[in-house]
Amino acid sequence: MRTVADKTRIMAALGHDLRSPLTALRVHAEMVDEEETRDALVKSIEEMQDMVERTLAFARGMAISEPPETIELGQFLTELKRDMLNAFRLETDTPFEIKLRPQSMRRALRNVIENAVRYGDDVEVTYSRESDKALIWVRDHGPGIPDTQLEEVFEPFYRVEASRSRETGGTGLGLSIARTILRSHGGDITLQNHPDGGLLVRLDFPF
Repeated sequence: MRTVADKTRIMAALGHDLRSPLTALRVHAEMVDEEETRDALVKSIEEMQDMVERTLAFARGMAISEPPETIELGQFLTELKRDMLNAFRLETDTPFEIKLRPQSMRRALRNVIENAVRYGDDVEVTYSRESDKALIWVRDHGPGIPDTQLEEVFEPFYRVEASRSRETGGTGLGLSIARTILRSHGGDITLQNHPDGGLLVRLDFPF
């Protein structure tokens, strides 16, 4: 059985090798005269390119090489909010420090928050300290996810049917990458449907 490291290297190599032929394919597609056919081809190629980039991001998320740093969580989230152009509302709490790999955790949080914004528009982020854990909650006000799929959505390339679907974008890797990163920190991500509507994402990781 291949190790996780072996699978990660294979995934990264395949993603990298697909970049060039997809770029060449897009160049040829843009030369098609018939507009409707050309647009359809380019759109399909763009989706494949996006999937390749997310596959590479997934591989990077599994490759643990970044050294941990001590950061103040509230400031970290405030900077992320600024970088994401105020895409979410942040409820601040008592400041506290935590040790994590900042680039990896930023990628995980961006994936979760972008997913929430895509499906729920109005997004709230809160954080707190609970015993030996830091908790971050991300809530959207979208349609939620069927209870039977709350765990399945973490599978790579998995897509939720109906309202949280391909029509709203995404390739089904964002939550997989985020969970991989959180678990590499000794934490995890879980989902639940909020009683008042929308999806609630819980991220926890130890001090």
